[in-house]
Amino acid sequence: MAPPTVLIAYDGSAHADAAVDEAARLFPGAKAVVVTAWTSVGEAAAAARTALSDSFIEQAVARMDAEATADAQAVADAGAERARAAGLEASAQTAEAERQVWPALLRAADAAGAAAIVMGSRGRTALRSALLGSVSQGALNNATLPVVIARAVD
Repeated sequence: MAPPTVLIAYDGSAHADAAVDEAARLFPGAKAVVVTAWTSVGEAAAAARTALSDSFIEQAVARMDAEATADAQAVADAGAERARAAGLEASAQTAEAERQVWPALLRAADAAGAAAIVMGSRGRTALRSALLGSVSQGALNNATLPVVIARAVD
């Protein structure tokens, strides 16, 4: 029987590192898809339409989105390297999020055929709930597959 595929949500935080470590402990030798989500600036750029031309805005958004994608890929690559060092067969990818990150992670898990999602309890997001981060809370409440929440030891 082939080992399962797990999706690891990774943003470079200590909690994301704990998620990689927990995935390796729970699913030794598994195939891991390490995903870092990013958000386009396109929606926010719409406010500039009164002062700048559409073509200028489109070019600026394309450049900023390319940088955001590259930055996210670098973070995902670092997470995949950590996962490989922990014994997982890991690949890295990015996922574009719209308003919230958790739906992008659920879509990525579905596309990967993941048996489970492993993520940190809090990441680098500015808004945090009392017990879980908004991303982990959203995934936990909306996923149709198991979600493992890992916490970094403080």
